[in-house]
Amino acid sequence: MAKINPVKVKQEADKLEKGGKVTEAIALYKQLIEDNPRDWNIINKVGDLYAKLNKFREAAEQYAKVADFYAKDGFHLKAIAIWKKINKLDATSLDPYLNLAELYGKQGLMMEAKSHYQIVVDEYIKRGKTREAGDVLKKMAEIDPGDLKVRSKLADLYTREGSAEGPQDRRQEQPPAPGAGEGPPRPEELRQGHAVPRGGGPGLAEQRRGHDPPGRGLPRLQENRGGGGSLQAPDRDEPGRRGGARADGARAPHAGTVRPGL
Repeated sequence: MAKINPVKVKQEADKLEKGGKVTEAIALYKQLIEDNPRDWNIINKVGDLYAKLNKFREAAEQYAKVADFYAKDGFHLKAIAIWKKINKLDATSLDPYLNLAELYGKQGLMMEAKSHYQIVVDEYIKRGKTREAGDVLKKMAEIDPGDLKVRSKLADLYTREGSAEGPQDRRQEQPPAPGAGEGPPRPEELRQGHAVPRGGGPGLAEQRRGHDPPGRGLPRLQENRGGGGSLQAPDRDEPGRRGGARADGARAPHAGTVRPGL
């Protein structure tokens, strides 16, 4: 680009702006910016002219350059003023709120900082961005560690985020059911009593033996009156004879005992 005379170009641009030829004025102002990229007053003016044309995205781009410069050089109040202009252009954008909150925090204006952070948190939650909302809540806790409400909100947010994933994790950790995928026992195993149920338990024969009480069905040796032994089936309990006692309360004589007089 050929060397320009900044003074003459600016005079011509101002003349076009006053005459209502905003687009032509912007073109000349951009020549001045190319000649001096750090002419923040001209950059800010170009942003104003874009805003007049309702070109808010282009205006915000110019304003953001100025705001970043002021913030880096420590002119926080000037940066705040520029970010407010950007916020008015597009209230749905979250960048102005985040930058304003950070600048307010550097200025020690905690209430203003937290209020702007809270706007971002609420919007993230509406959009389903819980992780981003948690990051902003962390920033709120950093600038004011004594705010227990912020810490409580952060804990609640993490709890809700974890509960949404918890059931899926628990379902994945459940072990397979015992015997899953095994077929039914073969007929010959059922006939022989050796079929093993699913899960590796005892067979049918072992189950029957396990449920039979000791000595069931086995005869026992009892003595008769003459002292001889005979095999008899086990006694079954009868009313009044449980525990070896008769109904009248007297104890029944032991088998094999010789009664006097017999």
